[in-house]
Amino acid sequence: MKKFKYIIVTFLCGILLVSCNDELDAAFEEAGEAIPVLNDITYELTSADFAAFDAGDDDIYEVFNAFPSIEDAEIKIAPILSDKTDVAVNGLNIFVDIEYLTGINTNDEDLIGFVNADKYELKATDYLTPESGAFLVSENEEMAIKDILTREISIPKENDIIRVEYLKYTEERVDGTKIVSETNFDTFQGWTPINIIGDQEWSEGGTRFMNVQMSGFNGSPVENEDWLISPKLDFSENSGLKIQIDQTYAFGDPNNLGLQVLISNDYSNDVATANWEEITFTNLPANDSNNIYVLSEFVDISKFDGQVVNIALKYESTDQASTRWRVRQIKVEAGGLDAPLEQLFSFFKYNGTEWEVIENENVYVVRDEDYDEMEGPARFKSFSNSVLPENYLPTFLEREFPFAQQEDNILVIYDFFYGGSTRTLTTATQYVFNDIWAAPSVTLKFTYKDGRWESNNATPYELVEADYDFIATELANEEGLDDEISNLDRFGNFNRREGGPTYWDNDELLQALNVILKQRFPESETGDLYELTISAFPTGTEIYVLELGENGDYIYVE
Repeated sequence: MKKFKYIIVTFLCGILLVSCNDELDAAFEEAGEAIPVLNDITYELTSADFAAFDAGDDDIYEVFNAFPSIEDAEIKIAPILSDKTDVAVNGLNIFVDIEYLTGINTNDEDLIGFVNADKYELKATDYLTPESGAFLVSENEEMAIKDILTREISIPKENDIIRVEYLKYTEERVDGTKIVSETNFDTFQGWTPINIIGDQEWSEGGTRFMNVQMSGFNGSPVENEDWLISPKLDFSENSGLKIQIDQTYAFGDPNNLGLQVLISNDYSNDVATANWEEITFTNLPANDSNNIYVLSEFVDISKFDGQVVNIALKYESTDQASTRWRVRQIKVEAGGLDAPLEQLFSFFKYNGTEWEVIENENVYVVRDEDYDEMEGPARFKSFSNSVLPENYLPTFLEREFPFAQQEDNILVIYDFFYGGSTRTLTTATQYVFNDIWAAPSVTLKFTYKDGRWESNNATPYELVEADYDFIATELANEEGLDDEISNLDRFGNFNRREGGPTYWDNDELLQALNVILKQRFPESETGDLYELTISAFPTGTEIYVLELGENGDYIYVE
């Protein structure tokens, strides 16, 4: 995978600024003055904050609730903190939690385009092979999609990005057709005749005629309405359903024969209350008196895949015209040419002349089957405030990319249901792999000094026993530090009480801290900050902020 470099700030909804010194608060309130904030506090960025960082529409802040770099986050966040506190004192700290990733090209406009892209889902008629419903293994979907977009999008704009969803077979198709229901009529074979109007009814042809028949003729046409309804047909385990009828008819009104084949998934012994859908065949008898049966084509009824249905033969006649309808067979098949299918997504960008595919191996769109696999978001095929992506995506990515390497990262695009008027939006999170998939997190620190907030984002590090031993060993032969080293080796801390031979002055302490920082953080870059906590006598602990200078040595930061 390619490496992305990007900063993403956690999108939180609310502000928490608190002062914990209740007695002082009460005193200032009684005096009628603004209450100074004396205790370290936290601030949670809001959507309004992100919207205000840049006036542009669909900018990086609003789309990702994110910053392009830590440095940019420090620059943007510090000024807004003054509006969040009435009175602050020097040394007060505000902490802002952020999530970040490394390795993303933040100048790539496609990054926003991936999330905001218009969507085009291929229709059945878009695929190259008729009735395939997907691209075959041998077909070039990229060229086909270019042609589809050219045809379907009449006036594209340069740099428009389209997210295309399509299906492709992962193997060569094989014929998996099977009969799932077949009725060969001589008797009703479990089908139920229902008479609504008229004296005439459906009749059985027996072994002589091998059919069922309905006619509204009784010396002359007679008004009738009669149904013949199948038993419950359970197709819960079947897909790719299609139906065929073997029939003949004659007489009647050629413009309105009064014959219908219907299907319903909610029939419950009352034809009037069920929802029926007509099945239309095109290969039909000639409507003459030759009594020649015609086997129809198979008609797609796959919208009822996986359901329990009833099929009905509905007959109607009037006192002006009646048809004689004979049916020999009703057959339902499932399957057909089939193979495993894969739901795929590709991004295409219009370059001003034509559509071209965008290489996006570091972009993953969550598929319907992925939501199902994660179970929690399966019902609505989206995440929400009650089904948070961070609770599912890391585990999912671990399964999806079992051979991920350290620092691999990926932009995961998914749907998120916000509710209200906003409803469901497409959004994204970026994850990096360091033993586990996660959005790395860090806390930015801002310190109040002389009327303004300043970033103070040094990496914290507290020296441990091994560090003091290492310093003592490394500086053992350093001229002028014999007493200091001896004391450090004996007590495991720095003597910071002035006046004695074992006292570590600021320059000597800086030399010792350089030893440990260079050993602990060998890959530091110029400008990196570290906040070191040391064990000292007699103060207990002391904290120093150091910065790596251009000459490769660390210096104190005021």
